[in-house]
Amino acid sequence: MYDLNTFRERVQHLYHSVRPFADDRRPTVDDLAQAVGLSRAELSRRLNGSGKQSLSCANAQAVVRTLAKWGALQTQAQAIDLLVLLGCTPLTPAEWHASPLDQLAPLNQASQAQLEHNGNNLPLQTTIFVGREQEITALAGLLTGTPLLSIIGAGGMGKTRLAIELAARLLPDYPDGCWLVGFAPLTDDQQVVSTVANVLGVREEPERSIGETLVDWLRPRKLLLVLDNCEHLLAACTGLVKLLLTTCVHVRIVITSREPLGVAGENEWRLNPLSLPTSTQISSTEAQEYAAVTLFVNQARAALPRFRLNERNTTSVLRICRQLEGIPLALELAAPLVKVLSPEQLARRLDDRLRLLHSSDPTAPSRQQTLRASIEWSYDLLGAVERTLLRRLAVFAGGWSLEAAEVICPDPVPDDQQAQAATYPEAAAFEHKLQADDVLIGHIALVNKSLVQMNEQAGVVRYSMLEIVRQFSSEMVAKSGEEEQMRHRHAHLYLALTEQAEPGLRGPQQSGWLERLEREHDNIALALGWLLNHEPATALQLAGVQSQFWVMRGHINEGHRWLAAALAQASAAAPIDRAKAVHGSADFRAGRHCGGAFAARSKPDPSPRVAGRARGC
Repeated sequence: MYDLNTFRERVQHLYHSVRPFADDRRPTVDDLAQAVGLSRAELSRRLNGSGKQSLSCANAQAVVRTLAKWGALQTQAQAIDLLVLLGCTPLTPAEWHASPLDQLAPLNQASQAQLEHNGNNLPLQTTIFVGREQEITALAGLLTGTPLLSIIGAGGMGKTRLAIELAARLLPDYPDGCWLVGFAPLTDDQQVVSTVANVLGVREEPERSIGETLVDWLRPRKLLLVLDNCEHLLAACTGLVKLLLTTCVHVRIVITSREPLGVAGENEWRLNPLSLPTSTQISSTEAQEYAAVTLFVNQARAALPRFRLNERNTTSVLRICRQLEGIPLALELAAPLVKVLSPEQLARRLDDRLRLLHSSDPTAPSRQQTLRASIEWSYDLLGAVERTLLRRLAVFAGGWSLEAAEVICPDPVPDDQQAQAATYPEAAAFEHKLQADDVLIGHIALVNKSLVQMNEQAGVVRYSMLEIVRQFSSEMVAKSGEEEQMRHRHAHLYLALTEQAEPGLRGPQQSGWLERLEREHDNIALALGWLLNHEPATALQLAGVQSQFWVMRGHINEGHRWLAAALAQASAAAPIDRAKAVHGSADFRAGRHCGGAFAARSKPDPSPRVAGRARGC
């Protein structure tokens, strides 16, 4: 292997990351050239491959030593990764123990096994593996009993990193090696089999397909294949995997993808975000027990070695980790910003995380350069129905039920289209007409493709999106021309729900209605906000109906704010709606005066007089 271009790009990236010397002078190219023992012009020619002599391994080792001395390299794995790009032989133990390389963190056990085991092409990992030890143990156990393991998850969840770490630790179990085959750069299904063959060193034979030759080569061998990023080549990957499973009994396969292959015998492992604390009010010591915090701190220290988690910044770091939902890629993109922003400043600016977070590493895959690119990769792989549904689902907040989506998301039936066209003329330009049946089918597809999550609690099934997916989908629905219609439907659906709930809150089904309204709390708040700006009279109607729930659940300040805003804006409301809102507002003023009396009534009370008693404290 001789990849001078990647070597040059990484050296440039590392060189620019060096902190100023003690005299506040930054290192120059002249300093690097002098350390390597070449003139500036000659070093430039060799790095660009334009000189009479190529960059030698001695030159590369000198570059590595200089970057280590300057603090740009932190680990032996980073140094080895650079040298491997030029095909240089490993350094000796004596060289590693000599200054300045002795300052580098040594290889972990998995990386050491990679160096000692010839049968692998796994890239050495330059960062510490964080937070997936339970997954590694479980996945290793599964591979003893299944030939196919699929690591499934949303973009940026760390699927590739987990698969490589798993393969590195299992090297001793596979005499013929563990091999990584990356499919991300491929665009043609026809390239899948030949790419696997190239990685394994299998050559074509006359009058035989490469698939036949590959199977014959693999049949007697015991090895692990990691097929990385299969989601955009599903048909070809499925065909290859089926072939290998039925012909090569000693081969084990791990795939990473945003959706499963659907092959018989496939074991799916859904990869979740890293662990997060539920509260931001914990100590720095307690915070570091959570994997998301550990990853952020490690990456921040790599960018700014003096960074430490302490009692002053712990709350802000926890806010960052929770805003980024424990997604490894998001944390890795955010952490280097501590060089220019304090954790508190960074936490305040993450509302626009899709624009703010991007990689400074030019060698990173394009889909990992930004959060937006990671989501766009998944979005572009969707069919028209799935794209339409995903962006329309962005109008929900805090999750939704399938039944709610079936009301809001489909396009109107033909009899209603003429009326809708008059109200929403932009609807004629919608990318795809979504039918009612498409909503269920679309949910199945989006869950499979890791863009929507299904959660079941106490027999109630709800769906949700990661916040970064919801933000991206919100942008898409705004660009599509559909947003106003979808938000109108959303608001009127939750108005209808609260009107249906109002008599139920005074009857034997009170407990069930309270739980349902609590589940839809965020959606009702979102509906109110939209109605205040677009239909103030309807906002007053919704706030008045919802006031009984707010009283019974003790949402006193929130209820008072909504009712006050609606009363101030709804000058043309129906008298009964205004009367109901005024009545509710009086309850809230009494509740605020009575302090905790309302909150104490958060448990369901079947009595129809519960709201009336509130005014008397």
